[in-house]
Amino acid sequence: MSSRIPVSVSASRVLATVAGAIALAVGIADVGPWASAGLPVAGGILLGAAVLFWVGVILQRRPGRSGRWWIGSAAVSALTAGVIHLAVGGGAAGSVPAALGVASAILALIPAAGRRWTPPAFGARRLGGAVGVTVIVLAGMTAAGAAAVSAPCSFPRVSASGLDVSSTGPSSGAGMRPSGTARATDGTRLAYYAFAPAHPIASLVFFHGSGANSTLGYLGFGHALAESGVAAYLFDVRGHGASGGPRGDTPSPGQLVSDTSTAVGVASRAHPGLPVFVGGHSAGAGIVLNSAASLGSRVRGYVLVAPDFGLHSGTESVADASNFATVCQPPLVAATLSNGLVDAHRDAVAFAYTPAQVRSGLIPRYTAAMAIGQNVTDARGILSRLRHPVGVWIGSRDEVFDPARVAAFAHAAPQRLLTTSIVPGATHLSVLDGVGGDVGQWIRGQVRIGGD
Repeated sequence: MSSRIPVSVSASRVLATVAGAIALAVGIADVGPWASAGLPVAGGILLGAAVLFWVGVILQRRPGRSGRWWIGSAAVSALTAGVIHLAVGGGAAGSVPAALGVASAILALIPAAGRRWTPPAFGARRLGGAVGVTVIVLAGMTAAGAAAVSAPCSFPRVSASGLDVSSTGPSSGAGMRPSGTARATDGTRLAYYAFAPAHPIASLVFFHGSGANSTLGYLGFGHALAESGVAAYLFDVRGHGASGGPRGDTPSPGQLVSDTSTAVGVASRAHPGLPVFVGGHSAGAGIVLNSAASLGSRVRGYVLVAPDFGLHSGTESVADASNFATVCQPPLVAATLSNGLVDAHRDAVAFAYTPAQVRSGLIPRYTAAMAIGQNVTDARGILSRLRHPVGVWIGSRDEVFDPARVAAFAHAAPQRLLTTSIVPGATHLSVLDGVGGDVGQWIRGQVRIGGD
């Protein structure tokens, strides 16, 4: 009789231990509040597979077939979850436990059926085994990861604004009441300011930038559009201005996409049969791009003013004012990896707004959920897949984004659909003061040629 577990069985147990740990981690994320349809089912299966893997590891310490059966069942469960993952677009993470589980099951079958071995002793020898070392390593990695994502965020004190507000006063719309509100899918009221001429030729649904709201520098833009014959609907993003919801927060990134659809519905119902365009300024453009796939043919074009193409787009300015936003990574990473289970509503981004600007209505911080919802992770890919006209405007003196880089990045969109304009002398905010008429004329032109 052998005095120790065969190498193949030890390897099987190690792989099953790791497979169980990964199945547990992915399974927990799959049942998170942000998980897409179908993933919670895969998550439940993976959580069950994790238990099966670990029971199999324990039973394999003794001679016999029971441990193999448990690990084989776990592998089949993990494989099923992996298929669901791929089918619903959940990525390859769900396939990792399946691959490890299948390998573990195969290794468990290698010893001859009649072979026997002596179970290892308890105590130090047991802890010194391969499985014990694996457990210790996994526990250490888990502890290190937990410590990293729970690290406190440190945001600088703001003594000067990160934006040039000399030409666009923060109280330009003080006291103006919303034209109406729309009920979001979760019941939150979304406020909007409507500027509609008597006989509009199209409508534009427009979203403001980070921490702002429609009354802080956007009303003139709406008036100019109306004078051009375009009905403008300026929406306050949830958690901003007159809209409901916790300040600077959203239940999930997907809720912002749903809100965009709700806003487009307002314009469509107000002007039946007229083409609807959708757009945004700065981070508002990010919301629009993230919503493009879901909007589809409901809109006839996109208006992007000083657009934020995402944290990794390389379009940010090299000037000091590009530090307008301070990003804290731990809550963003935790919320993303856990599908909103961990740190989703913890502050993750701080804006360089002065106390006076905050008192005027600006939002100084965003939670991880809001920041992720406004950030575009694949702007280049989204632009390339657009099938309707895209207009991009940015000021030559924009202090947040580099105008040349933004214009170059925008060329990811189909060239026959793209219009770009660098507005001389305009900054990140003042560009709104001068482009309303140009945007209106651009929309009129798209309507005349059929919008595609």
